[in-house]
Amino acid sequence: MRIDENTLSQVRTADVLYFFEKYNGFTFVNRGSEYRCRQHPSLAVKHDRLSWYWHSKGIGGYGVLDYLTKVESMPFREAVEVVGGWCSATHLSPQPSSNNPTPTPPKKLILPPKAGIMLHLYDYLCIKRSIDSDIVNTLIQRDMLYEDKRRNVVFVGYDEHNKPRFASVR
Repeated sequence: MRIDENTLSQVRTADVLYFFEKYNGFTFVNRGSEYRCRQHPSLAVKHDRLSWYWHSKGIGGYGVLDYLTKVESMPFREAVEVVGGWCSATHLSPQPSSNNPTPTPPKKLILPPKAGIMLHLYDYLCIKRSIDSDIVNTLIQRDMLYEDKRRNVVFVGYDEHNKPRFASVR
């Protein structure tokens, strides 16, 4: 028996997040660029709601069919039937996107406030991490490194216009 193209197209674009919630009873939390499963924290679904990766199993894919065939070892035809039944019964296909999506405003980098004296920074980098003090001093002079008021070391990255675009707090 042949699978028609319309069914296959609908099955391949089925909402993975919704399928996981309804088929497996999983719940998800939005974590930045992905959704993380509460029951299995290493299971992640990207915001496109199609791409997924199960870190602890080392398995990932695109769509519900990949999940059923790779994780549950379901034969392809059976997986298409399962997802096809779900698509028609529960409107699993993603909602059509509008032609004029609302643009998101650019994010602004807010650096933590600097501490007055950088005793902990020197202790951590020069003594504990054995980084040469000349390197640390050079980075401090270039405003690429400082200690914040919570005693964290802040590493700052700049773009080609010398604007801070990245910060890592350690």
